[in-house]
Parts: sequence; structure tokens; C-alpha cells
Amino acid sequence: MSLEEARSNLRLKLLDGDTAFEPDQQKDTLDLIDKWWTFYKIWEGKDTFVRAFNEGRMTIRQGPASQTYGEYNGKSSTGGFLADNVAYPTERYRTGMDSLKERMNPDNLAKLDNGERMKYKHGLHDLSASLCTPNIPLITKQVRWKNEQGKLSDWITIFMPMAQQEDLTLFTLLNLMAKRTRNACPDIFNRVRYISKRMTRMKLAAGEDIGAGLSNQSWNGVPKFKYGLKPDSDLNMNRFKNTLDYRSILPKTTTPTPASQPVAVQTTTGGSIPPPPPPMKKDDTSTNEIVMCYREHQGERFPLFTRFNDKARAFVCLPDETGANYIQNRRIPDKWALTVEVGA
Repeated sequence: MSLEEARSNLRLKLLDGDTAFEPDQQKDTLDLIDKWWTFYKIWEGKDTFVRAFNEGRMTIRQGPASQTYGEYNGKSSTGGFLADNVAYPTERYRTGMDSLKERMNPDNLAKLDNGERMKYKHGLHDLSASLCTPNIPLITKQVRWKNEQGKLSDWITIFMPMAQQEDLTLFTLLNLMAKRTRNACPDIFNRVRYISKRMTRMKLAAGEDIGAGLSNQSWNGVPKFKYGLKPDSDLNMNRFKNTLDYRSILPKTTTPTPASQPVAVQTTTGGSIPPPPPPMKKDDTSTNEIVMCYREHQGERFPLFTRFNDKARAFVCLPDETGANYIQNRRIPDKWALTVEVGA
């Protein structure tokens, strides 16, 4: 069986409606969920930088090594924790590389028996990023870093591939149905919660700057902080719908001349990866923004933590990160299609 087959079988089961959650069907549904998840993780462990970039699935984020808004471990940051411009003195939001790594550990996202939410305790809410387009040759034309934030080289740049659209859409459907039937089908609900702590995914997407911030979506007095939501519910819904076809936020390609047709990218194992789509005009940039929950990734390739080197015109992998071992010379050229991967 392949990922495509496992995905199709689960999708067909869910499209039968609530029959998939009836008592005599729950065991079969759980079995289909487990098979899809097993094959998904196998696929995830084999994913590569160039393949994800070519397919419009590579995401990119800039940030410091460590950063906290609010109080954490007895220390208060210079910038407080705000949601809807309201201060919450006992909350925290952590956005640096150190806390992104903590998001990879499902234990840091658990809800304890006493009701304590580890995600809130450690400030591990969703983060903003950008979706890279293969149609623009330079990565530096796609970062959301701003001049007033200092040099790009001052920041850590993080590359993380997104799941294939079909798997993201399937999980969205599964998650919605599991929540709706949680009381009648606790085993399925708990299994989906298990997956949600281990699957990197996109929550919102827009072709422009979202202007994202935290918002308190509480309805029972218990804070429920969401990143990226706005008072305009229609706008939120449109940005959610974009995640169901996330490549739609990418700028469109231009038609290449015959002399500029791209070629296949060679790998260190002698194979090749299909060529990227034709480039856009040299002055084109991508300014989209997505809201992501970063989660555990199968294997050692990702996330890729890098720092831009202006002289080399490359994103140099941080030396102590395992993902660096899979990038030849530990450098991702600004012209991303020149990247050569080890063992791809």
C-alpha cells in the first residue's frame, strides 16, 4: 500500500459522513487513520529540500535564537504579552529558535490531568512564516524580514516543508469530524489529537502580509489564544480556505523563452529531481504570510536552521544542527535551485 492509497481509503470513509463514526464502524475508521498516518510519516521522512521547494511546499521563517513576550520562568521580557491589545501579565509567547525546537516535542503540547496546558505554560502558540514559490529564483526575494529589523544575517532563517495539499485537507476534514463526535467517539478523537501534536500544518494563509497577532477567542472565561485571527470573521474564513489550496497564494508564473527553460537538478546519488517552474521577472517578490503550527518532523533533515551569509550569498546551516548533514557544503544558495542534497 502507498500513501496515496491509504489517503484515498480514509477519505472515502470520511465522505460517507457520520457513518464512519458509528459504533460498529469506529474500529475500521481507526485502522484507516493509523494506516494513513503510518504512510504519511514514512513519506515525511523521505522529503527533501529541493523537492518541497519545487512543489511550492517549502516554508521559511526568520527569528532570533531566543525571544519571549511576557513572563517566563520567573523573568519578564521588555515586550509584554498582548492579545487584542490587552495585556496578560501571567502569560507568555515565545518565538525564537529555542522555543520552535520545543514545539517539535509532543510532550510540550499536552494537557495534563489537572487541566494545565503545557502549550500555554511554555508559550508555544502558532507562528508566522512565508510559503516559498519555485517561480522566483532568489530566496532573499521571498523572506518576510524587514529592513527596520536589521540585517538578514542577524536573524536565524528556518526552512520547513509543508505537507502535501491532499494530506493537509484530509487532516482538516478528519479533525473537524472528530471534534464534532468527540463524546460518542473518544478513541477517534484522542487519536486525532495525538496526530495534531505531531503534524506540522498551516492554519491561515494570505497572499499579502496578514498583520498577525494574538487574539483571545475564549468563550467560557478560560483564555484561548489564537495567532493571526482578526475581528473580521469573513476575512478569517477566507484565509482559512486558502489553506485548503495553499499554492493559490503564490504569485503566478511568467512564460519563459525556449533558451531559459529550466533543467533537472542533480543529486549526490546520481538521480535527478524534476526542474522547477519557469522563473518570474527579476524584480518580482513574494510577500505572502502564513500561520503555522510547527510540529515533530520525521527524520533528521528538518527543520533546517540557517543564517544568511551576504558575502557567500547563501544560507549557511548552523553547525550543530543535524539537518546540515544533508546539504552539500552546508550551504543553501540564494539561488535555491542550485542546492545539492546529500542522500536525496
